Amino acid sequence: GEQPMKRTGNRIWDATLALIQHLRDEPAVADCVVDLGAGTGVVGLACHALGSRCVALTDLPGQLPLLRANVAANGCGDAVLVSELDWRSRTQADLLREELQGDSLWVIASEIVYPRGEQDSLIDALFDTILALVAAWPGGSAVVFLAYEERSRSVSAAWRRRCEADGFDVAEAPQAAAGSIFALTLPETARARARAVPERRAATGVLFEEQWDIVQKFIGSAGKEAAMRLAVESDDVVVSLLAWHTTKFARDLAELQLCFSSSRGVLDASVAAKVGARLQELLGLFAQLQLPDDPAEAHAQ
Repeated sequence: GEQPMKRTGNRIWDATLALIQHLRDEPAVADCVVDLGAGTGVVGLACHALGSRCVALTDLPGQLPLLRANVAANGCGDAVLVSELDWRSRTQADLLREELQGDSLWVIASEIVYPRGEQDSLIDALFDTILALVAAWPGGSAVVFLAYEERSRSVSAAWRRRCEADGFDVAEAPQAAAGSIFALTLPETARARARAVPERRAATGVLFEEQWDIVQKFIGSAGKEAAMRLAVESDDVVVSLLAWHTTKFARDLAELQLCFSSSRGVLDASVAAKVGARLQELLGLFAQLQLPDDPAEAHAQ
């Protein structure tokens, strides 16, 4: 009761309650559960009550005192681990994975995808963490439960794009009491590909950093992880980075056009005319853009 409820992590959302009910109806509870962005820790604590032997509640440092207090209040003792986990830190994810044990794994992602700044990069970081946990899981089954109330189609599009890129199978639970619940599983071929990413990242890292220094002055540092992932998965770092940059520009331009269309009625007529003309000019230039087919020419660009 001492934590401010205005912080999203300090309240229990309807979709989270629906997920707990869904997990109660599963044929068997997982041996090991990792609750990402756990907030109050209610899902992980519920899994512990259902019989999970290894439960890890993870969040950023500011949320850990509340998690520890809730673990103590529920009399869990050392049976439930509270751990700092920043999705952007592969080191923290690797250290957490070493603490986990059991045959089956559930990764909980409840109400942690929603509209906010640097949305795509945060979702990429989230799925990087999920991959680090799932791909290297030495036990049997590993399932990711994603539960949330859709507040933005772009959020849903972003995590679905990432699922497709990583090879996740996505199944939506029917008739959730609130929000939507999805079960994500990673086939063995996709898990093997994900396990190889760190090695490819090390091999291509130097060249990527050289090319990123060129691109960064135009777009800033946001999206670097997404670009790096594409480069790692490609046979040609330079061409893949060029393609990523072009795609990002196309998305930014589309968002700018949508923003202008929605605000045109409140702008001064002369200003609206100038902005509209400039936007059309940019759209025309982009329509004429052609990526070179020759890798050598692409490298030169």
